[in-house]
Amino acid sequence: MIRSIIATSIALFCLFEANGQTTEKQLRDSLSITKDDITKINLLIKLSRAVNTHSADSAMLLAQNAMVIAKRSENEKNIARSYRAVGRVFYNQGKYSSAIENYKNAFIHSQRIHDSVLLSTELDDLGRSYRRIGEPKQALQYLQQGLDIATAAKDKEMVGEIYNNMALVLNDSGDDSLALKYYHNSLTIAEELKDTSTIILSLNNIGYQYFRLKNLQKEEEYFLKALALVEKTKDQKMYGVTYDNIGSMWADRGDTQKAIVYFLKALEYERKTGVKAYIAEELKSLTEICIKMKNYQMAFKYANEGYQLSEQIQSAELRAVAAKNLAIVFEKLRQFEQSLTYLKIANTIFDSLNSIEKTKVVSNLASRYELNKKESEIKSLNFEKEAQKTELQLQNRIKYGLIIFLLLVTTLLVIAIYQYRERQKANDQLVIWSSAVDQKNKQLDNLNKVKDKIFSSIAHDIKSPLSSIQGLLSLMNTNLLTQEEFNKLIVELSARVNTTTSLLENLLNWSRNQIATAKANPVPTNIRGLSEECLSLYNTNAIEKNIAFFNSISEKAVVYADEEMIRIVLRNLISNAIKFTKPNGAVKLDAIAHENFMSVSIADSGIGISESDLNTIFGYEAKTTHGTAQEKGTGLGLILCKEFIEKNGGKIWVESTLNKGSIFSFTVPVPNQNG
Repeated sequence: MIRSIIATSIALFCLFEANGQTTEKQLRDSLSITKDDITKINLLIKLSRAVNTHSADSAMLLAQNAMVIAKRSENEKNIARSYRAVGRVFYNQGKYSSAIENYKNAFIHSQRIHDSVLLSTELDDLGRSYRRIGEPKQALQYLQQGLDIATAAKDKEMVGEIYNNMALVLNDSGDDSLALKYYHNSLTIAEELKDTSTIILSLNNIGYQYFRLKNLQKEEEYFLKALALVEKTKDQKMYGVTYDNIGSMWADRGDTQKAIVYFLKALEYERKTGVKAYIAEELKSLTEICIKMKNYQMAFKYANEGYQLSEQIQSAELRAVAAKNLAIVFEKLRQFEQSLTYLKIANTIFDSLNSIEKTKVVSNLASRYELNKKESEIKSLNFEKEAQKTELQLQNRIKYGLIIFLLLVTTLLVIAIYQYRERQKANDQLVIWSSAVDQKNKQLDNLNKVKDKIFSSIAHDIKSPLSSIQGLLSLMNTNLLTQEEFNKLIVELSARVNTTTSLLENLLNWSRNQIATAKANPVPTNIRGLSEECLSLYNTNAIEKNIAFFNSISEKAVVYADEEMIRIVLRNLISNAIKFTKPNGAVKLDAIAHENFMSVSIADSGIGISESDLNTIFGYEAKTTHGTAQEKGTGLGLILCKEFIEKNGGKIWVESTLNKGSIFSFTVPVPNQNG
């Protein structure tokens, strides 16, 4: 969808489209009767610009005629303006190499008369042209020079325009933060000049920039500011782009009802301006939103009108999109023959457009090659001149020995500095390696501690329930147990087996994580569903201790994380909560959504944790403790929780008060709303 990044071009085009024919006729009439050379040059340049949108050949001929008259009169300013007019025609044709050449010639003539207005404008032209051939570094250099001149001349209007063009280059380079700063600078200048149209455009540009930065709140804020100013000033030419941006914003967020309202308003105002290209754009947006809403009759209406309009204005891109949308609509309406017809039309046009785009890329590469070749030739000539000058100077020198001595000293000094820096780099690298070795030693020490803890647990906690099962089976074979004794032993044995199962699961998960250095595989995961699953797993344990579960997590709560890792975390935290909660207590689950993440908490009314244990509870040095019903653990559960939460880009922490309970909380990312 079209965004406000091209809003300035849109506004200028609208103004020309509304008044262009009258202006062109007036210029031609004036040109036919004037006798003064300076007036002729002015009229020829203005007329060249007016016809440039629909007749490049006529525009070029008019600009060249202005050049002939300007050179005949030997007027540096008008020669510069004529070169710029020729450059503008080449620019609009996509011949950026030729445009740059003419803009540079214009700059040379402007330098001779020190005309700051022309110089800043020509540097701005050069910056825009280098951006088009994919040379952002050179583009920014020229734009910065133009900005310096315009700032010194206190030409605020030009300063604002250059800031906007610098922001466009920075957008191409991915520096969105600095681009935002320059858009704000452009807005500040427009506000100082009280130029409401430019203020509205700047607000739209800033809104678009916040869209790129994924700051949805700021995006909405600036688009609505633009709308408020449009409605206050009744600026008819700004309604369309502003409503379109707000419609696009809601469409991106999935709110089709709001989106269609603003697209309809945008269409209404574009119809009033009469610019067919922008009417076709709005029809495209309405078609796509109606398809999303499954309102295929309305989608057909807008797509069909858009298709016919795109044929009138001879826009291949809009016609291809309209044909593709008609194919989709006819398919949904089960009119497959018509759907296939329009699909073929769309594919044919898209293939043609791709071919044209490839040609443009080749042309831009050729332009860059030509420019680099010319610049290399200029540098080569300059080098030869400098060499000749140096040779003449050297012939007049007598003390060659002193020069050689100085060169030798300089060389030795450079070598000494280089060797010193290399030694310094080597020392720094040794420090880094030493630190890495220390870190690995700490990790090995932690793993040894865990190994000892695991073997200790296996030796006792796994052997004990297995021995109990063996003893129970022996008693059953003797038929000496009453049913009541049998049931009592079954409950006790079940608790031991559950503890052992939990131990084995944690051991397996921990070992898998350590051996495979597993990475998280995040997917949209319903945290409510996972929590209910885990609560049901421990329902029997809770019933035995008469512990109540309270799950306040919303059914719509969704996180973007590895589902299995989060399941293991929830199971461990819920198991611990039950373990350390006294009979008749409670375990509560809750989740709070934030902008980019969700915090989940498991609270219990248990015995709490001492302050000394809180500092080591997530570490390998943590001590295992018995539960309120003498349940046992290994201390691996919370280690797993910490590792898995961190692998998913979150944090885990605990708050606890002795004899009152504990709250274990962790954060995990939420799905990207724009993704």
